[in-house]
Amino acid sequence: MRMKWFCSFLVFLAWAATSGAQEMMLVFRHAEKTVEIPLAKIDALPQTDYVAFPPGMDDRAHRVKGPLLKDVVALSGFSGDSLLAVGYDRYQADIPFKDMDDYAVIVAREVDGKEVTLREKGPLWIVYPSDAHPELRHNPIYEARSVWQLKEITVR
Repeated sequence: MRMKWFCSFLVFLAWAATSGAQEMMLVFRHAEKTVEIPLAKIDALPQTDYVAFPPGMDDRAHRVKGPLLKDVVALSGFSGDSLLAVGYDRYQADIPFKDMDDYAVIVAREVDGKEVTLREKGPLWIVYPSDAHPELRHNPIYEARSVWQLKEITVR
């Protein structure tokens, strides 16, 4: 058991050493085009913060902060009717563009004042304003759209 843990730890260290050399990117796809947006460019967007009940955490309010999802999508230059958001864990969710008009959906970079890391549902996490809109809280449709460890978005 210890050997298995140790081997996993070595694999993690190797990944961390190689991934630290490159800046993390959010990949956008549309038709045959691909655009990579560095996190620094996402961080340079205007930031929004609010209280939410992010899924996958305890059932209490947390302050989340990050740019609006519609502003992040605008960086790609792509438009469409929906997004397919994909996490590092390969989880996928369809998000209608309408959600970005109806709600101030953000791509959270911080939760409770701490930057979210890959290990803690980051570095990017789609979060809906569930405190301001009670219909979003514990709603399986919107919770399913709250993709954490976001790495890729296909615009359709």
